[in-house]
Amino acid sequence: MEIPLRLEDLEPRLRRRLIARSALLGLLLVGLIVVVYYFVPWDGDSFRDIVVRLAVCILTVILVTVVSIQYVLRAEYPVLRVFEVLAGVIALTISSFASAYAYLSFDDPAAFSEALSRTDALYFALTTSTTVGFGDISASTELARVLVMLQMVVNVVVIGVAARSLMFAARRRADRE
Repeated sequence: MEIPLRLEDLEPRLRRRLIARSALLGLLLVGLIVVVYYFVPWDGDSFRDIVVRLAVCILTVILVTVVSIQYVLRAEYPVLRVFEVLAGVIALTISSFASAYAYLSFDDPAAFSEALSRTDALYFALTTSTTVGFGDISASTELARVLVMLQMVVNVVVIGVAARSLMFAARRRADRE
């Protein structure tokens, strides 16, 4: 008996169970990334080190996306794998910028309209990435604004390209069968 690759072709109960499992995996991945964000030490380093770490994080997001395309191409249900990978890519991108914001605020309290704790920095990075931007926290120095602009570009380019590439791979895998 051949297993269908398209979720629409599955019995509804099995489809719901697979979607719930994928959602749980995605949430666990996001949770793990957030826990790591809170526990990886960022305080006390030079800002140059933070920029290097941010660059490494962005390169990691790109590498994870490229490697994940193969994961999706081999997956039994590729669309579900796309959700899991994108949850991780988005969480890693946001937490990377939040870490840079938290350190910058620690290093220069005037960098933002208020001093940022790790939670405040995560909140600011998330509102920036979703383009909600409530305006309660804003970048005050040139360096902070450059970082925010960089996040905006990374959000559009990296996350957009990742989502498009992964969905293309999922469609390609589903169409092969």
